[in-house]
Amino acid sequence: NDWRMLDVETGKPVYLPAYNAEQFCMNNAEFRQAYGKYVRQLVAETGIDGLMSDDGIFYAGWRACACEHCRDRFQKEYGRRLPPVADTSFWGNRGSEAFADWIEMRFRTAGDYLAEIKTALPEGFPFLTCCSSSDGYTMPAVGMSYQDFIRSCNLVLLEMAGSTPSIKGTWDTRIPSQLLHLGIARDHRVPCLSLGYGFFPDTAFFVWALNKFLGSDSWFSTLKGRLNAGEAQLAALADDSELVEEGYRWEKEHPRLFTGDVDTDVAVFFSRATRDYYGQCAEDYVNDYYASCLELLRREIPYEVAAGGTVAARPDHVRACDMRAEHLPPEFVIAHAQPACGIGDGFFANCGGPVILPGVGDGTVAHRARVKHTPALFGGKRGGQQQAEGERVSHNILTGRR
Repeated sequence: NDWRMLDVETGKPVYLPAYNAEQFCMNNAEFRQAYGKYVRQLVAETGIDGLMSDDGIFYAGWRACACEHCRDRFQKEYGRRLPPVADTSFWGNRGSEAFADWIEMRFRTAGDYLAEIKTALPEGFPFLTCCSSSDGYTMPAVGMSYQDFIRSCNLVLLEMAGSTPSIKGTWDTRIPSQLLHLGIARDHRVPCLSLGYGFFPDTAFFVWALNKFLGSDSWFSTLKGRLNAGEAQLAALADDSELVEEGYRWEKEHPRLFTGDVDTDVAVFFSRATRDYYGQCAEDYVNDYYASCLELLRREIPYEVAAGGTVAARPDHVRACDMRAEHLPPEFVIAHAQPACGIGDGFFANCGGPVILPGVGDGTVAHRARVKHTPALFGGKRGGQQQAEGERVSHNILTGRR
């Protein structure tokens, strides 16, 4: 019982209705040691080729975790005590350095958990974790980002959650997330694959083709267990390999068609600091990032996503250029990558190509997206307005009520 995550409001074990389960806390040393022992036994006794270790995140969001181990870590590493949920100067207050510390600790917890699992594996053992998004605005609540996972993983995975294509027939809504993961894989020189779901050959082929179009490896699964079907019905469905074999066989017969790199010097910069520490909803930053990616895609302009250090941490290394690019709406800010600019770890610096900076306002922002009152860096304002320091709408992040 001591291993379980505790609700920050009730103090009782966290319950996850979607999984009909409770969850162990990654900050509990006893749990981590027991899991490491299990992994060593698994590798030794089964001869598995690799390990995918999932769900080392805070599935309950902001409700988790108030166990003694999380409280102790917050106190020891940040010198802070976790306040009661009625304290709105902390909970949900992106202007609070204490709450920013709580966000940072959540991401570090998930990343450190994987780092400890890695120590239980042989050197160079294939290791990955499931991740349905590294760019969503809710990621600070759950502590999920491959920008932390990559410290230990040597494979990058994006779970293409839901249907691909969607029920509406669209296929591009996951592209910004996939390109961010491809950017992380590129910067760390590791393979990237995406996992898509379906039950029919056409869907399987589409998932494979979309990943090949992006330059990613492909994983397809039927995930039959979620159909709530009977044994006879499940037996009538084709297996994963049968459904996807057309694309896989064709790829095997034409390997030279699936080599090479993206031919572009255009990048969209994903500012993790802005996503993590500024704003309460998707409209505050993430939707700008999505819109930038999708606008380029729909105008058939090749690009990649850069996910290096924050641009604003070294503003003297980025120079402004004309915002009024012919192919983009004027609200998108564009800069040119310069040597050692910190965008994509220098990947785009050598070519000096345009870098699109979604959501960047008139002033620059520091590591935790705190507005720095300096002259305009990028030559103008966005179409939207950046919320001024202190002008935040108070609402309960546990219930969503204002």
